Amino acid sequence: VQNCAGCPECLVSPPPPAATMPPPPTPTVTPPPPSLSPSPSPLPPPPPAPLPPSCKRWCANNPKPWEEKCNWVQNCAGCPECLVSPPPPAATMPPPPTPTVTPPPPSLSPSPSPLPPPPPAPLPPSCKRWCANNPKPWEEKCNWVQNCAGC
Repeated sequence: VQNCAGCPECLVSPPPPAATMPPPPTPTVTPPPPSLSPSPSPLPPPPPAPLPPSCKRWCANNPKPWEEKCNWVQNCAGCPECLVSPPPPAATMPPPPTPTVTPPPPSLSPSPSPLPPPPPAPLPPSCKRWCANNPKPWEEKCNWVQNCAGC
């Protein structure tokens, strides 16, 4: 400041010196020790799906009835004759008798309305040809009322 004549540039105080801090240390990453356990083995492949029933060429010419041939899972169970459901069995039960109502003796009170007819008897459960060849357990198939409950 000895050479200063009082000019405006000299009257302004100089900026303070910048703080000189050492740079932060670089972190060192230590890799994990190699594992001594073997790597997990891959899962085994799933079991193959069961093959669908087949229909050999000779099935149609075999003289046995289709009811028997359709149980030959490896040879004839996949034939169209085995895949269609049989017609429902004809009802062999006689129709329920029509109820006869005996009129009550005449009375002065109004007569009650007649009882409605009973509901029709339920249809018997059916047994499709393919039920025996289906791989599901019978505990499950017996609950299939429209297909296998009559087997």
